[in-house]
Amino acid sequence: MKNTKKIFLVLLAMLAAFTLASCKAADDDDDKKSSVTTVATFYGVTDLSEDGATVIPTVTLTFYSDKSYNLKFSFVLKVDGKIKAQERIQEAGTYTGNPKLNGKIVLTKKYEYNEKTNKLEKVNPSSYSVEIIDGKITDSEDGVSITLKRQ
Repeated sequence: MKNTKKIFLVLLAMLAAFTLASCKAADDDDDKKSSVTTVATFYGVTDLSEDGATVIPTVTLTFYSDKSYNLKFSFVLKVDGKIKAQERIQEAGTYTGNPKLNGKIVLTKKYEYNEKTNKLEKVNPSSYSVEIIDGKITDSEDGVSITLKRQ
């Protein structure tokens, strides 16, 4: 009986130590998340009209202190006098360079919004460069140009 009691106390002590270690690890993760700060944010608005619909996308590119970034799209869609709003992270990944200064920033996209699933999904990493000139990033895709200004 003493052996069983001893084993039970050892197991209880191990469980308590494991629980304490797990709580400490969770606190460390929370500390890491809360210590990530915004380094720079770029913001731009454009106006697109197509087939009687007007889409006004707002684009926000945010760089964080852990060298991650995200590109957020906010849409206001006007069709037949009705307004629909949508907001989503279009892509996310990591970057090199200093977004607080003029110069080249290399973005490595690791996640992209999937129109079919309506979710941000992991993709094969791909890199591209953006140039910051006078606090602005200008990008063109499919004939649409937008300038994002550092905030």
